[in-house]
Amino acid sequence: MRRTIIAVMLVLAALGTAPAHAGLGIAVRGGYANIAYGDFNDYVEAANVSLAGIAELEKISWVPEASIEFTFPIVPAFSGGVGIGYLKGTSEFGFSIGSDALSYEHSVRAVPITATAYWEPPLVSMQPYLFAGAGMYHTKILFAQSLASGGETASYEADLSTWGFGIHGGAGLRFEIVPSVGFDVGVAGRWASISGFEGTATNQDGESYDAYLVRDTVEDPVSGEVDYYGPWPVDEDYEEGTVDLTGFKIFIGVTVGF
Repeated sequence: MRRTIIAVMLVLAALGTAPAHAGLGIAVRGGYANIAYGDFNDYVEAANVSLAGIAELEKISWVPEASIEFTFPIVPAFSGGVGIGYLKGTSEFGFSIGSDALSYEHSVRAVPITATAYWEPPLVSMQPYLFAGAGMYHTKILFAQSLASGGETASYEADLSTWGFGIHGGAGLRFEIVPSVGFDVGVAGRWASISGFEGTATNQDGESYDAYLVRDTVEDPVSGEVDYYGPWPVDEDYEEGTVDLTGFKIFIGVTVGF
């Protein structure tokens, strides 16, 4: 009986002193996110049909993502975190036939500023945890296209940006490396469909104009009606495009407690 009591006391002591996420700390994480980006990726499929094997534009699906977060205790087994992240995806191609050449590049960058709540039951050797939260995403999209044909060049560059809202949640496991330092692995889901992009576009003559993001069939002065995703003058009314960061990510990281 005495040995049983001692064993129970040792287990309780171990649980009480196990490293907890619900304390002051810094978490640094990195991994890859799979994003929907439906408007752009649907446009890529249509564009590749038109290119007919001459070149191929890649979808933006898997993108690297990193974040740093400050964590703090709320109540036992619960903690909070505020952090900032960064993700970026790029798609580009270029080809030439004789004196004719076409190049295209598009990139999306997002900086989420997040607030997250964690629930972590106390365990000895490893710590599973669940989390959920929300954030504001400052998102910037860049476009650059150049077409050279018959000795003439038509080109544009555009920089559009906006803020958007997103929510996230997931689960992870933390393994203690040394006291107050843990190694994390986990998976997270996210919903963040962002619209309202505006900015400036500049053509080959250096002329700038206010532009917004369009996803529609537009009337191009050179090609006629074309399926389009990109910047367009704000004084022409077309369906607005979105940047859909909805998807999931797989991450690893290190958490250091104070």
